[in-house]
Parts: sequence; structure tokens; C-alpha cells
Amino acid sequence: MDGLDLRIRQGWAAADRDHFEPIAARVTDLLAGHPTDVRIPFHGAGALDSAGQAEAAACLHERALAGGLAGDDLRRGLVPYGSTLGRIEAAVACRERADREVPGGASVALVPGLALLRAGRADEAVARLIVLALDGIDSEERERDPASLRGNAAALTPSQPSA
Repeated sequence: MDGLDLRIRQGWAAADRDHFEPIAARVTDLLAGHPTDVRIPFHGAGALDSAGQAEAAACLHERALAGGLAGDDLRRGLVPYGSTLGRIEAAVACRERADREVPGGASVALVPGLALLRAGRADEAVARLIVLALDGIDSEERERDPASLRGNAAALTPSQPSA
């Protein structure tokens, strides 16, 4: 772990989860000192999202994603960016990128549903999440009654395909 990683971890450890504004301000300072390091906009976007500054967070998400964010950080960056501000097209693009570059991340599958929810399309969001739960969760209940649950998802969006 280098010094910057340590500073980032210390910043998150000291963060007041009810008041993210101070950590968002610290990110601005770190950005000035490390303008090309993708870890700063990545963590900064998370802080800004948590502080309720979605537009500013989206800009930092884009900077981190374009700057070469990789591995688990890429997956962790795609999820909030894809669901920020209800940008459905961005959410789908994030899901596709994650499937190509960091396959196997279940959390990324939630992105399109979260984006639909943020866009005010709650019925479609719930329908997608129900289908995701059915396709991605192995349980006795899922095996016992899949037709009923899929029917509920379909009923929420009658003009949309249920899968």
C-alpha cells in the first residue's frame, strides 16, 4: 500500500457516515495533488454521492472510468455511476462493460434496475429486480414458485418483456 492508499483509507475510516461533506472537501485537496491518479476521482465520486452531490459525483465517476480504473475498483465504480441520476443508457453501458471487463459481479446486475428507480420508473425497476432475484438467487422459494414471481414482475410492466 502506498502513501496515497493510506491517506484514502484513513479518510474513509475517519469519515462521519452522516456527514460526508468533509471527506468530499478532502477529495478536492487530493485531486489537486494527484491530478492523474484514478483512485482519487473514484473515491471522490463515492464521497460526493454519499453527500448528495450526484451531478458532481457523476463527473468524477466519468473521470475515473475513463482514466483506467480496473479490477474490483472498476466494478465498485460502475455500480454507483450506472445508477446515478437515473441515466438508463449509462447504466446499461456500465453493466455491459462490467460483464466484459470484470465478469461475475452480482452487484453490477442491479445497476439497470437502480437507474430505472432513480428515473422514476419504479414498476420497471421492481420488475427487473424481481427477475434478477429469480435468475441470480438460488433458494427453495425461488424453485417452488417461479411462475408466480415472474408473473408479478410482468404485471408491473405489461408493455415490457418480463426478462
